Amino acid sequence: MEEEAVTTKRPSKQSGAEATVLAPAKRRRSAVSRARRVRSLVTAPPEKCFWVHYGPVLKDLRELREALAGQISDAQFAHHAGPHGNDFANWVEQVLDEAACARALRRTRGVAGALRAVETALRGR
Repeated sequence: MEEEAVTTKRPSKQSGAEATVLAPAKRRRSAVSRARRVRSLVTAPPEKCFWVHYGPVLKDLRELREALAGQISDAQFAHHAGPHGNDFANWVEQVLDEAACARALRRTRGVAGALRAVETALRGR
């Protein structure tokens, strides 16, 4: 934190005159610094998009939310998320850099739970 010179109203013990002391400067939060704290939504490049089995091609969390909300059947979801692993979670973690959302997706067992996990991640933006 920066320091700035502040003149006090108290007399100095040595000279009786007003003393200058260093005090922490007040921190001002600008719109830019607040914007830096909020992570932007990652969009996958074409070669790293998620291809749902016989379904849509997804490029970000918003499209995954839309697909889970009505474009993906239970069978399509099961194709990508089952005992062998969770392709959605792997893609979200490795391509979209959303580790917390990926952890939540790994804990889900169905489309509704996956949709809640993605919506929670999007609300946190």
